[in-house]
Amino acid sequence: MDTFFGQILLFAFGYAPVNFLPCDGAELAVSQNDALFALIGNTFGGDGDTTFNLPNLVGPTPSNSGGVALQYCICVDGLWPVHP
Repeated sequence: MDTFFGQILLFAFGYAPVNFLPCDGAELAVSQNDALFALIGNTFGGDGDTTFNLPNLVGPTPSNSGGVALQYCICVDGLWPVHP
């Protein structure tokens, strides 16, 4: 599945797959995640200089048939979105 940097998807299992991080509001270092920072900046928090935050989409979410809560995750290694 091809995904774009910054794309948010809802997964039917309780963990973030490879190339994704959970949308839990975590603070990240700009120096270690410069591509993602270039897309979302400090829209969701952080100082915008050395840190930025992921979106916080933790809360009531649907669950799968096994009762496992679905999880929103953001792509941190994927295709670069190009403007038309």
